[in-house]
Order: sequence, then structure tokens, then C-alpha cells
Amino acid sequence: METPTTPTGLLSSANTVTAASSRLSLSETPASINEKGASFFVLEKPVTMEQSLSNTPTTQVTDYNEPASHSRWLNAPLNPRHLDVIVVLTCFITGLTDSAMFANYSVFTSMQSGNTIFIALGASSQNTHPFVWIRCLFSLFAYSIGTFLFARLHNNLLPPKTRRATLLLTYTFQALFTLVAAAIIQTGAINRYSPQTMASSPRQQWDTLAPICLLSFSAGGQIVAARSLGIMDVPTVVVTTMLCELWADPRLFFKRNAGRDRRLAAFLLMLLGAIIGGWADKASRTVQAALWMAGGLKFGIVGAVAVWSSADIPVSSSGQGKGDV
Repeated sequence: METPTTPTGLLSSANTVTAASSRLSLSETPASINEKGASFFVLEKPVTMEQSLSNTPTTQVTDYNEPASHSRWLNAPLNPRHLDVIVVLTCFITGLTDSAMFANYSVFTSMQSGNTIFIALGASSQNTHPFVWIRCLFSLFAYSIGTFLFARLHNNLLPPKTRRATLLLTYTFQALFTLVAAAIIQTGAINRYSPQTMASSPRQQWDTLAPICLLSFSAGGQIVAARSLGIMDVPTVVVTTMLCELWADPRLFFKRNAGRDRRLAAFLLMLLGAIIGGWADKASRTVQAALWMAGGLKFGIVGAVAVWSSADIPVSSSGQGKGDV
């Protein structure tokens, strides 16, 4: 029996088709499916190494410290390194203003825990001066409004929270409110009355609410700014929470502990500010002396934020930073 043979021409044609189809399968992609379900393929062009690298998504670092437009400078987030120095300094300002205001008006503009107690004592008519609880009530209300509005400014209007423009606006408002309160008293629109004198003059009692509300509103912005900078353990307007964080620290006695050092410095500066505010009030016999100092320090913080170095944010090739929200 003879073995069937394949014609030579047919065999060579089959080999050619097989080789072509193998080469085609390496570079083909499905283009579409027709109505009968057959696949059509289109042959792609070879991709070189240079083209492959050029199509790969790249990540670059945006340096906001380079000369650029004012908008880019304002939108740059601040370098977080040593930002806690600003927060600790505001503790000194709190001690300065609260000591002077309490010595003259028997009200706190930052520490609302004391105001809450005075309001409660007023409800039972146990205050030595009947109008004290009203001043404390207005201080608490202004502080709450300031906290609410400054929080919306940071979280909704000008995010992210560490953007230079946001912090500049926040601390500028605080400085202006403090200086306006000092100017109101300095010009004689609001005089410095002792609590004993104010008890017999209702009009003078109501007049004092203007600087109290301005300073309390500013204190609300101060604590919001501290939290926006990520310094949660130094609220800047109260000591009790800060002392709890200090003594409860499991690394309290370690040689290097930045959190402990920050809390201790904040407490000591608040105490020092209160001492200086008390001596300034005693020496000048005016409450505005401490307020001028506090306003000047707040504008000093504004200047520090303006020249603070910017953080470098990695951005994709599309130009959108990873830190954008």
C-alpha cells in the first residue's frame, strides 16, 4: 500500500500560513466582533523601548519654594516641620489676654470652663457682681460662633487646612480683632472700670461686651488653627486637657520626647503670659496694654506664616498633587 503524500506546494503554503499566524498572534489585539461572532484583528505597530518609557505614568515633586505666581505661593501647604512653635506661642497670648481681662472684667475670653461656672452661679444669684454672668454668657456665645465660622473656613472654603492662604487669613483676623478691642478701650469708647464701679452703671456694663466678644471670637479661631496644624495635644485655650496629655504620656521620662516638650513649653508659656499680663495691668492701670502686646504677637505670627517654607508635594504627570482635596 502506498502512503499518501502531500503535494510539496501545499505543504509549503501551510508552513507559511502557520508561521505568519504565529507572528500575528504576538502583536494582534481584537478590534471588534462582527454579527456572526467572528473576531477581526488589527496589526499594531511595534513599540520601541523609548515609547514604552514615555507612556509610563511619572511622579514628580512640586517645589512651592521656587519663584512662581502669587496664587501658587498662597495655595502652597506649609512645611510641617516646627509648626508647633506657632501653636505654643499662642498659649502665651492666651495667658496674656485672659489675665488682663479677668483682672478688669471678671471674665475669661479663652478659657470657657471658668465662664461656664460663673454662668451657673448667676442662675442661683451667687455672683458677687450681678452682671458677671452676662459677660461670661456673651463670651461663651462669641467663642462658639468664632469656632464654628473658623472651622468652616478651614474645612470647606479654603482646604487643605495647612494651606498658606487659610492660615494667613485666620491669624490676620485674630490679630485684627485683638487690636480693635485694644483700640476701643484706648480711645475711650470703652473705659476701664473696676467691677465695683460697673455694678452701679448698667450702660458701662453693656459697653464692655464689645471687646469681650471680639477677643472671645478670636480665641475660637485660635484653637481651630491649632487643630488644623495637627497639634491636638495643645488646645491653646485650656490647661486641663494639656496637663492630662502631659502626665499621661507613657514616654514622659524619656530623654527625647517632642510631645512632652511641646506640652510643657505650652503650659509654662501660658503661665508666663498670665504673669506678664497681670504686671502690665498693674503697672499701666489699663487693660489695653496687654491687648496691644497680644495683637502685636498675633501679627508676628502672620509674618511667620508668610515667610514659612512650603511643603514639597508629589504630583502625577497630570499635574494634580496628591495632597489636593
